[in-house]
Amino acid sequence: MLVGKTPFHANFDIEVFERIRERKLVIPNELEPEAVDIVDKLLQLDPQMRIGCNSEDFTIDFSEIKAHPFFKGINFESMENTSAPINPPLKNHFDEIKQKMEKKEEKAATKKHLQPSIFSASASSDRPEAEAIAAADLIIE
Repeated sequence: MLVGKTPFHANFDIEVFERIRERKLVIPNELEPEAVDIVDKLLQLDPQMRIGCNSEDFTIDFSEIKAHPFFKGINFESMENTSAPINPPLKNHFDEIKQKMEKKEEKAATKKHLQPSIFSASASSDRPEAEAIAAADLIIE
């Protein structure tokens, strides 16, 4: 996220899953306290405890997030009215990403010693770790 890797970083998928499930965040010391606080509040396992979450209907209150000290000095209104400095063509961008992902999956499938990814889209009842991630309401990208 802020430093180029997720706060649940690990070498194997099962370790990542355990860190998520046990909420073991790996946060570098060089981050400012405001950055640590916003990451902590955004990554609460319980959706009702996350910053900006309306616990009654699970809608997002962006004003609460924008008011966090991490975003101090950012004028969100002027940002909404500003065009992006770079507008890359998106026509084939998603096809390119999909092809890269498919090649990566094919490569991984050919290696017999690798464990299956717990983050694959085909979660089934024989994969409790995938169901637990879905139950935790986490989105891993």
